Amino acid sequence: MLIKTLKKPITMKKLFALLIVIPVLLLNCTSSDQSEQQIKSGKLELELVDSLMYPVLADPIFADVSPSADHILLLDWSSDKILIFETKGKKIAEIEDKDGLPDDPGFYNLLPSFYSDSSYFINGDKNAALFDLSGQEIDKIRKAESGNPIIFLASAGKTAKIYEHHKNKLVLVNTTGFFDSYPGEMAFYNRYKALEIIDFAQDTIFNAIPFDEDSPFKNGMGYITSDYQPTFATKDQKLFLVHGADPRLFLYDISENLDFIEDTIINLPVQDYLKVEGVDLKSIEEGSASADSDKARIIDVRILDDFLLINYFGGMPEEALKDVEILREEDQEEAYFKLKEKYHAKILLFNIKSRQFLGELSLPAKVDRDGFVVRNGMIWAQKDMERGEIEEEFVTLYRFRIKMSE
Repeated sequence: MLIKTLKKPITMKKLFALLIVIPVLLLNCTSSDQSEQQIKSGKLELELVDSLMYPVLADPIFADVSPSADHILLLDWSSDKILIFETKGKKIAEIEDKDGLPDDPGFYNLLPSFYSDSSYFINGDKNAALFDLSGQEIDKIRKAESGNPIIFLASAGKTAKIYEHHKNKLVLVNTTGFFDSYPGEMAFYNRYKALEIIDFAQDTIFNAIPFDEDSPFKNGMGYITSDYQPTFATKDQKLFLVHGADPRLFLYDISENLDFIEDTIINLPVQDYLKVEGVDLKSIEEGSASADSDKARIIDVRILDDFLLINYFGGMPEEALKDVEILREEDQEEAYFKLKEKYHAKILLFNIKSRQFLGELSLPAKVDRDGFVVRNGMIWAQKDMERGEIEEEFVTLYRFRIKMSE
């Protein structure tokens, strides 16, 4: 479904009303010593470690887990509040939206996330800002007022990524810049850089990672934001990045001087992947932004130990979209869910060291498949919203690990 010119991020939690559902398949592994043959022969299985419950009378989205795994962060869309809990269940903060206040970071382009065990980070169109766990501002870097519209498809764990460079924490986020242009001009795609690198110690923000010369986004057509918005992860001195719907994984070496040196490009083995087509440049209005959750794209990139997890959605064909629209209009929720489940996201698993593709596996159906967090050697995923249920009294998280089946 196409959503245009929203000034808040789209959340997959507003399922039936907004017709936005992006299921996710997950895979993980406990050790890089497990052979490729064992993985392909189906000898790995997800093991439920435990479940955690948090008293919230709402339908928040699960955003992040602190580095030590002592706290979790939720974003409650209904009240525009950030909720922080101890992992054991005690609420320690309920932070009001700062709209209109001096420390208002502006419209988010990613979910709030932990910067450290004692602070969290928000990237907005006004400021990149750090706050302590009570919501008091610690630091911020002001951004130039651009007036650019901000939009992204929000899913659990869709957050900034931290990269430590010489013991200095850098924050990597999607760019909010339009580079003195807009997506209805070819100049935008020629000048575009996917990432903002935020350095609070130096009080600087700089951009990195342009489209390569073979990018489909440099073919003279126009694209909506969700088509090209990047997803990425870092490990050691490596950056792993995908540009939205372009099913190629770019690997970069990160130099001492913070140069990103292209190492390898991997064509991802995506299945039933509907190529995203551009539109006439003139059809994209200046000052607008659009996102479409039914189009094919790479949703997220995650790292767990020595394994790279790439979550992708192959897109919905036109015939299925027509059926979904009819079911939505007729309020046939059960039939709607059954149809949507035929077109679900999948996770590609790679060994980071060998860069070999290892296959695909899935999470249980009881888990909200929009997204997940990887922390402390485990997968953290949110309980799926019950069909027909508006609100629950608790948010439930499940923690999984991978084990070898007997």
